[in-house]
Amino acid sequence: DPRHSISGLAWMRDGRSLVYSLGGFLAPTRLERLDLSPRSKPAGPPHRLTFGERAIQLSIAPTGRLVYSALLRDANVWKVDVTQPGSVPVESGLPTSTLTEGPPSYSPDGNEVVFGSTRSGSQELWISNADGSNLRQMTSMEGPQCSNALWAPDGQSILFISTRDGTSDLYLLTPRTREIRRLTTDRTEEVE
Repeated sequence: DPRHSISGLAWMRDGRSLVYSLGGFLAPTRLERLDLSPRSKPAGPPHRLTFGERAIQLSIAPTGRLVYSALLRDANVWKVDVTQPGSVPVESGLPTSTLTEGPPSYSPDGNEVVFGSTRSGSQELWISNADGSNLRQMTSMEGPQCSNALWAPDGQSILFISTRDGTSDLYLLTPRTREIRRLTTDRTEEVE
């Protein structure tokens, strides 16, 4: 799956199956098992395991028990007054969760902020008023990364990247209608 990376891998005790964690830095991680034929070729599609959310670093004991580390990340948006020397970061007032928020981008009039958040299980784009009120989800791509959102100078659209179709491409979101339009379609990665 080109939208995810493998962050842990272990052989099952019988040597005929692999267990791995599939996900990404900003995508939910899950455990899958891949059964192999006698010639070490896949013997069918991978099987998603019912446990192991956010699993990384795997090991299987001789008894057959699987152990893994779970990656938990809680990143929130802070603000600092750059016009005041010596200012320290303070809470931004933007809605927080126990997962990852950011990076933010203010609308040209300063009234709204768009930011990425994994609060729904995958990284999606969310908009709130600058004071954190009126939070609303703008994208629902359910798995591929949506990030690096930037308001257009006229405030009518938001440019962002997503791996919805495999490679990282540029998309344009119209917040008023929630319409999403893909801008690039080549096989290279557009990321920043």
